Amino acid sequence: MPASSRRRRSNRGASSTRSRGGGFVVGLKTGLHRFDPQACEFVHLAHVEPHLPANRLNDACVSPDGALWFGSMHDPEADRPQPNTLAGKRVFVQIEEGAGWPDGTAVDQEGCVWIALWGGWGVRRYCPGGRLLATVRLPCANVTKLAFGGADLRTAYVTTAWKGMSEEERAAQPLAGDLFSFEAPAPGPRPVQVRVLPTCDGAGRAMANHDLS
Repeated sequence: MPASSRRRRSNRGASSTRSRGGGFVVGLKTGLHRFDPQACEFVHLAHVEPHLPANRLNDACVSPDGALWFGSMHDPEADRPQPNTLAGKRVFVQIEEGAGWPDGTAVDQEGCVWIALWGGWGVRRYCPGGRLLATVRLPCANVTKLAFGGADLRTAYVTTAWKGMSEEERAAQPLAGDLFSFEAPAPGPRPVQVRVLPTCDGAGRAMANHDLS
């Protein structure tokens, strides 16, 4: 499956998801923040894992039931048997040696899991049972995240990075850090926006709701 490239560079940061009230909810090393792109201001909402100061938030998505999920760099995979609890840790898929390291993930409407491979030159699509269905190769090694867009949610957008690369590696991979796109075999999930409600102490807590408008 081929992928096309678009030149679009931005400052390095953590993942974010759009807020229903405007702006974005952003995960940074210091916790959850609300970002106003017009004022270029961050408002701190909540500390996450304050007992693990070496951790940082790295990836975000909103599940079909409206829950906002942020992962840190060191969290194990887990499922969600009931609200606000984590249990049933298990291995979903084993990435073979030399194929890169799993980075950002996404799930399409068929329940298949897309995994971006840092150092793996592409993204992979796995069925809900963990069987490899497809691989999309990219012209750069460090692939970081996949997200769905377009009118029918079938356009897959893939981000890449050049962090940690030598001058020789960057010369050999001139498209590293670019945004790529390709047509996915199944559409992505319908976007769910996040509503941020203020608390009595002036901070906030993040809650997600389906936007039916």
